Order: sequence, then structure tokens, then C-alpha cells
Amino acid sequence: MCNMNRRHALQAGFAGIALSAFPVRAYAHRKKKAFSIIEWNADQKLLEITHTLHLHDAEQGLNQLGKIAKPDLSSLRARAQLALYVHEHFSLKLGNNEPIPLVILGAEIENSYAYVYQQVALTNRPKNLIVNNTLLQDIYLDQTNLVNIT
Repeated sequence: MCNMNRRHALQAGFAGIALSAFPVRAYAHRKKKAFSIIEWNADQKLLEITHTLHLHDAEQGLNQLGKIAKPDLSSLRARAQLALYVHEHFSLKLGNNEPIPLVILGAEIENSYAYVYQQVALTNRPKNLIVNNTLLQDIYLDQTNLVNIT
């Protein structure tokens, strides 16, 4: 009986070693993030904004909201819907709470990202900005939005 248990233990040990030689796939959950960059263009006196969203998140989100019929941003109409969505969920104000009227320049997709561009002409570089950024937060509870100002 003792030899039988020992043999099973050895077989189980060898099986464990054999299985550990195979690579294990790791299924990591990609965090939902959007990046917005606000830059002052002194030469043209423009405040330029570039939003970068993961393409899959933007497509799925706009589809869930009913803004696009299928999760696909390859058409001009779908990218226009994305630009309008961003325009509704991203705003700037001056330090005195005066809204800054941003202009949509357009949207494009490249690789696995969607880009939306906005700008506004200002006479001077703003000293204080109030940023309201709720991109995709009405869809994804774990959405994180990062804003860089240069």
C-alpha cells in the first residue's frame, strides 16, 4: 500500500513538472484610458487639443450609446459621431469660469487608436484652465482620463 501511494505521488509530481513546461496564457485586463493633450501654439495663438482613445473602447462605447449602428469607426459618419461625442464630454473654462468655445477639427483612426482634434484661437496663452473631461465615463465605470497641458 505504501508503494502504491508513493507511485501515485511520483506520477503526480512528474505530471506537474511536465505541465509546467507549457506556457500559460495570461489574460490581463487592459485598463480603459483616454489621453488628452492641451498645447499652446504661440506662433498661431491657438490652444490645440488632441484626444487619444483606444479604438475598441470608442467603437464599443458609441455603439452602446446608440450613436453608431455597429462598433466600427471606419466611416466618416462614425468618426463625426465620435468627434461630436468628445465635444459634448470635454470642455475648458478660463480661471474666471468663462467657457472656452472649442472648435472640432476632425477625427481619425490609426492602428488601434482613435484621435479627435479640437482647437480655439485665443489672444493670449491662458494662465488658468478648468478642464472637464468625462470621455467614456458614462459607459465604462473603470474609465480613466488623463490630461497633459503644455
